[in-house]
Amino acid sequence: MNENQYFSYLDVGLPEAVEKMKFCGELEAAVDCIDQRLACTNLPENLRYCLLAEREMIRRMPADFPYTRAEAMDIIRAEIPSYTEEEFDAAVACGQIRFIYLHGEMRIFGRFFSSMIKSVPEFRARTKVALNGGESSGKGSSADLRLNRSMRIMKEQGALANRITIRATVKVEDAAFKPGMLVRVHVPIAAACEQQSDIRIESMFPENGQIAPEDAEQRTVYWEENMQENHEFSVTYSYVHTAKWNDVETVLRGMPMSQGAMQDAAPEKTGCTTSQAAADGGCCGTQTGDAGATQPGDGACGAASQRPSGVPELPCLKPEALAEYAKDTAELAPHIEFTPYIRALTEACAQGCTTPLEKAKSFYDFITQNFRYTFMPAYFTLDSIAENCARSFTGDCGVFALLFITMCRCAGIPAEWQSGFAAEPEFVGGHDWARFYAEPFGWLFADPSFGIGARRNENEERREFYFGNLDPYRMVANRAFQAPFTVEEHYFRTDPYDNQYGEIETEDRGLRYDEYKRKAEIVSFEEL
Repeated sequence: MNENQYFSYLDVGLPEAVEKMKFCGELEAAVDCIDQRLACTNLPENLRYCLLAEREMIRRMPADFPYTRAEAMDIIRAEIPSYTEEEFDAAVACGQIRFIYLHGEMRIFGRFFSSMIKSVPEFRARTKVALNGGESSGKGSSADLRLNRSMRIMKEQGALANRITIRATVKVEDAAFKPGMLVRVHVPIAAACEQQSDIRIESMFPENGQIAPEDAEQRTVYWEENMQENHEFSVTYSYVHTAKWNDVETVLRGMPMSQGAMQDAAPEKTGCTTSQAAADGGCCGTQTGDAGATQPGDGACGAASQRPSGVPELPCLKPEALAEYAKDTAELAPHIEFTPYIRALTEACAQGCTTPLEKAKSFYDFITQNFRYTFMPAYFTLDSIAENCARSFTGDCGVFALLFITMCRCAGIPAEWQSGFAAEPEFVGGHDWARFYAEPFGWLFADPSFGIGARRNENEERREFYFGNLDPYRMVANRAFQAPFTVEEHYFRTDPYDNQYGEIETEDRGLRYDEYKRKAEIVSFEEL
């Protein structure tokens, strides 16, 4: 079994003694206890895999929390001399500052300061630190104005497209390099999907890289080499990214949602009557299940469809098509799971909603109106991402996307992952978001992180925009969470769930982020 598959067994849970040691920060003792359990010959297979994953997670945790409380205060006071201990405690209590305990001492997350700069406007104002691109940019910045402009053009013209060229590189750090070492290298590249077309590999070095199929769930260029000299692995690729406008607001505001129809259009019968569809649970033939979640119905559905102008004609989700979406409505341990709390939260948010579109909007509104952005430790070290996000009301772009996906799936709404880059003319950075399926549109997008950024900038129109739509400044490399590469790695990846900047492994282990350099840059950008 590939080591990265061990993570799907994390929901087995730790033995009580190990759990207490981990919680108290006695990490070496926790690893020793795990090793003792692994030495047992009669250990159940699922527990063994769980322990193997947890052992590596525990080993990697301290690297993300390098500062003592005193050191963290020094970092803040270098910018804000008047910052008080009481302010620090309040920031910890509300989740702005992440921490763990290590041998009884509070240890502070390494990116806590930049996280507060990004997510706490009043803190940023006291530092005068500028933000850098995308949804993190402050109100009135060039990136903020660009997003507003793209939104306006999409609404006016129906779409906006860019041809984007990106160069991505990885290189083993000199300290980790040994002449003759075997390396297996994966660098993400643009994948074929709804938004992306005309994908071209412009150049690569070395030239013998193996290019994954365009429809790979996590698309990469792969190299395998016994390196005699330490050199970069690089690929330059271009693609057309087209963002199409979906007028979701009009449908939500003008449609009697229980019937899945617009009031002012003539019905077009496609199988059953509108009243029958409503009785069966709505346009997609769903029925109420546990905790108010919707489940696929048993009977054929094709409700009367009344569409506003500009909404494509799409069939309802019929039983024969349900198998196609089975993966997109399923749990995926350890991070997409319908726990009792997730079920209760989903039911509460969906109260009063009768269609998948309404329910998905309620989940998006809940996240974007209530949650705060914070940088996160490596996903490698995290337990139950969606569940913990739903309890802490904090997270980053991927964490918010996973919570949205989980709530959608819990409600029987097909939802899936997309990730890669936010790729603007002068900025490129890793980013994650979601897709979901809802009639009368079919597949739509949701970017809760950009929605939260719009809320911070007091831009309600743009917050609404990112439910159903995306801007045209993206690069999609990954179309599934927790998916293998076309050429699978043997050992633990740096990120076992997603891939934005590349992975390197040697003949005996996967390299960690501090052991290799990675970079992505915009080579050219042309609005079409």
